[in-house]
Amino acid sequence: MQTACLRLKESLVQQNLSAENFTLIIQDCERGIIQCMEMIINMLESTNLEGVKLNTCLQDAIEILQMLSDFVKKILESMVLTCANMKLFPTTVAKIILSVFNHCKDSEHMYGEHLNKVQQVLKDLFRTCHELQVIYLMALENHFTFNVTEVDELNILLETLDLNLKIGDVAQLLDIKTMAAQWKSYTSICDKYSKHLLNRNIYNKCSKLFANLIRTNMRTALEVEEEKIALRSIKVASFGIMILLKLTNTFKDDVNNDYEIIVCLLLDIVIYDSSYLKLILEKSTEFINLVEKNVSNAFESLLAHLLLENNFLKRIIQLGSQTHTSDEEVLSKLMLVISVIKGVTLANKSQDCGDLRVNILKTLLNIIPNGHVWFNIGLEMTTHGNNKFGLFEHLLVNTLVYVSSFTTEEFSMVERILYETVLSCDSYSALFAANLWILLIRLCGKTILTNTLQCLIRIHHKLSQHNLFDSSPQKIHMTHLLRGLFENVSPDQRLAVCKQYNVLDENHFDIWIALRVSNLPNNVEGNIKKQILERICRILNNLNLGDTEQNDILIKLINLAATCSCTESNQISELFAKAWRKACPVCIQLTIGPQLNVDTLCLYKYVDALTELVRSAIIHVMSTILKTRSPPFVSVLLEQYCNLWLAHTADVINFADNPLDILSSLATENRTKILVYNVVMSNIELYNIVSEEPFYKLLSDIESRRNSILELKEELLLVSEGRFAHKCLSSKLETQEQNNFDLADIDSLFDTDGQEPASKRVKLNLNEADDLLNKLEEAASELCAMTVFSAPQRRRVSDVCNMLRNICEQ
Repeated sequence: MQTACLRLKESLVQQNLSAENFTLIIQDCERGIIQCMEMIINMLESTNLEGVKLNTCLQDAIEILQMLSDFVKKILESMVLTCANMKLFPTTVAKIILSVFNHCKDSEHMYGEHLNKVQQVLKDLFRTCHELQVIYLMALENHFTFNVTEVDELNILLETLDLNLKIGDVAQLLDIKTMAAQWKSYTSICDKYSKHLLNRNIYNKCSKLFANLIRTNMRTALEVEEEKIALRSIKVASFGIMILLKLTNTFKDDVNNDYEIIVCLLLDIVIYDSSYLKLILEKSTEFINLVEKNVSNAFESLLAHLLLENNFLKRIIQLGSQTHTSDEEVLSKLMLVISVIKGVTLANKSQDCGDLRVNILKTLLNIIPNGHVWFNIGLEMTTHGNNKFGLFEHLLVNTLVYVSSFTTEEFSMVERILYETVLSCDSYSALFAANLWILLIRLCGKTILTNTLQCLIRIHHKLSQHNLFDSSPQKIHMTHLLRGLFENVSPDQRLAVCKQYNVLDENHFDIWIALRVSNLPNNVEGNIKKQILERICRILNNLNLGDTEQNDILIKLINLAATCSCTESNQISELFAKAWRKACPVCIQLTIGPQLNVDTLCLYKYVDALTELVRSAIIHVMSTILKTRSPPFVSVLLEQYCNLWLAHTADVINFADNPLDILSSLATENRTKILVYNVVMSNIELYNIVSEEPFYKLLSDIESRRNSILELKEELLLVSEGRFAHKCLSSKLETQEQNNFDLADIDSLFDTDGQEPASKRVKLNLNEADDLLNKLEEAASELCAMTVFSAPQRRRVSDVCNMLRNICEQ
């Protein structure tokens, strides 16, 4: 090897500075480096390794690299470099650099116990190769030219870029400066010949490499404890994003760009928001500021360039139809889509978009139903003005600004989308759509507000004629929407609605329960409230809870009275004391069990209607019901019960049951203790009273669990998959699962002259039912023989029991 190295030195001294001689020299250098690397490997595999020979071989490689660097410098000073006269230069030198960098990268594994013997020489080898790399890149970038109209030179350029891509991948594992020099020159060369590099799959190769680089370094930054390593990883990730930004701009006209890789990368990056880092990952303020300064800002710049491409936006739209594999992915999708919405709004991108802007909104609405965990876990999103919002509010505010910029045609499409979403079964998307609609209409003027309100009132009136509507989530959604719109119309318009829909007409009760009587002028409300109370009195005097029709009217009247302004009077107190006595389970001889059935459902609706009008005279009835520890009744009554107790603490000795005893009993019941906790923690006065009681330790246990984000997340996950489904529509014979009101029926609501469509009934085959029952009995017997069940399995058994109970109650 030493003879070959000396021969190469003599050749370098004797050769004239010509293109032909230069080609021969770099070929000799490549062979020399290859021989050095092979000899080193052979020595390391030998059992009799001599350290002196190993160092000598590495020194020969260093001398070859140094001689090549010197010769390239001389060539640059004396002649023009073109691919036509130096075809081997760009690829051969790249292969030499790649070979040496790979050797340095694998040195720890390759040398093993012998690493200490050659550590300094290896550092010299890397430094010398880095010097060659800098000279080589400078030559390619500033002195070397490719005639890309020639096929062979274009192919050499493509091979050169491919080799330099590999060099960059290795360099980032060795040294930041080496990596930076490599990628800066690489992007410069790509930009120089960009017109001839389109549709060559270069962007996709680069994006795949940089995606892995950025992910790896961000993962390292989050996992390591050493500050220097974390800082280096964040810097490398930031640099990778900025290089990807330059490449995105260079290859923006490439029709073969695969944005799938980019979108997956953005989903991984966008989740590193300050709120997530602080709340979930519990990172320090210094770390969060470092990520925001380097990664978040670079992410926003990259996204701004990507938004100029409609193909990228089309890929974003696909997120709404894809299933998610984790809860973090749901958060990533929400945050990426809202980042896109903010970016599109700032860019004022309205031309050449087609339906893209509207479809982006639909994508957000499709993802929102899966956001239960993240809407309730406590994320705080910070705006540029340092205002803080919850995630749900953050989405709402930015979407409002986004939709406000829509054209008239786009706005009409949005109204239809919001309308269908409000009438869906999911509460989050419906609440979001209703709030967005209310805010949008407020910005549109009085005429549109009035027309929209009138249209929705008619729709609500027709929907209320469905038997299912009264107990459906759609009623809650529509009530929230109507009330929000009605509160924003002028007093004159409210009176006009009052004249059009008589409050005291039984057919209009549902409308005014939604609109609230208290939203009418005081003089009108007072007169209506008086008539409502008188009518309730007449019904209560002859009330029989078994009379379904009479009871339904009474419940609606009570709900209607609850929408009136509260005033203190003996008449009202006596009236509702009588109403509560009618609900006493002892008086009506009704047994309340853990679950609702046909008998208790009527009472539940009746009690639910009375809860907003309770007075101290009926607290003993509430105590009797709460002692049953039935979760549905506890959820309705407990907060009002505690408020009444606090308002009448002076009379507590006259209560039939001590409120503290009732709270203690509920706090020891697994099904109700979380309800007690929520009520106690939301009322500071109640908190101070019960904090000294023995049962408060139970509440403290709950609090300690909720303070753990992971525990809270698990609790939220238990109910995140909950969906409304009416028992009649849960049959496997049904083909649609979108909601419990067919869209065809919804469309018919706009036709005021049309008749109500015939109800669609599920046709059951009795023989098929017998077969299913036989299978069910066999499966139940096998389950009874088992003794150990996991928590999810127990929940599934409970769900099956509820479905079967619904069948029995039909």
